[in-house]
Parts: sequence; structure tokens; C-alpha cells
Amino acid sequence: MVLIFLSLMNILFIVIGILDFHVNEHPDLKWVQGGLLLAWLACFQLNLGPLAFAVAAEVSASRLRSVTLSLARNVWNLVFITSLVVEPYLINPTEANLRGKTALAWLTTSFPLLLWAIFRLPETKDRTFEELDVLFEKRVKAWRFKSTHIDLVRDTRQIITEETKTPH
Repeated sequence: MVLIFLSLMNILFIVIGILDFHVNEHPDLKWVQGGLLLAWLACFQLNLGPLAFAVAAEVSASRLRSVTLSLARNVWNLVFITSLVVEPYLINPTEANLRGKTALAWLTTSFPLLLWAIFRLPETKDRTFEELDVLFEKRVKAWRFKSTHIDLVRDTRQIITEETKTPH
């Protein structure tokens, strides 16, 4: 679901940015851009915005969960504050004056996030935290989390045995 919404948000950024190249000939396109921007905001608020913290808590390994959540929250705050400072300069007529082309500027951050989610965000549906820990410990690729079958008892014993053999 995250990939669908991220893809849709990227498409909306592209359309909003492209429409801005034709706003001078067709002033009514500003209304279309505004509607598309509201659609982008709805996609963000219905999926990515609230899911960011849930994903950070769910996808992190149990031993690293508190560190991961702390790091995720601090990065979120830093990015949010930065975007609140940068956005007014991008759209301000006396500064960058990008208007709708600002969507193309934000696409440069949104598209790499989509690529990261495709290759690095594991599917956690119907998995327990213990199963996720085993998958992380076995270094299963993120895109294989959904299809990898594990025997929790056998795999947990194997990991514990390997940890006791490895000198610290």
C-alpha cells in the first residue's frame, strides 16, 4: 500500500510541475494544480504521514527499536523544519518564484524515497516481531520478506547457537 501511495504522490508531483509550464497560456490551470495538490496532501495524510512512525517501530529489530524510533523521530523533525523553511523561498514571487514547479523540486526527494521503499522496505504483513527478528538476523532481502518461509523454532535455535559460538 505504501508503494502505491508513494507512486501516486510522485505522479502528482510530476503533473503539478508540468502544468506550471503552461499556466501563463491557460490561467485556469492554477485551479487544477490546486486540486492536484489537495489530492497529494490527502495521499500523504492517509498513508505516508501517519505510517512513518508505525513503519519505524514495526520494521526495526527488537534490540534496536528504541534507537531506531529516536533516530526516526529526530530525522522527521529535521526534515519537517527544513521543509518549512525552504518552501516559502521556493514559492515566493520575490525569491525563487518556482510556483508549481516547486513540485518538481520536491520530486527530487520523493522519487529516491520511492526507490528506497521498493528495494529496502520489507513487507511486515502477517509477521510477528519474532519472525521479523529472525528474517533480519538471516539477512533476508527486504523484497523477499513476504515470500520467505521460516520455521520459527528451528531458525531461532540456529541463531542462538551461532551467537554462542561467535566470540564477542
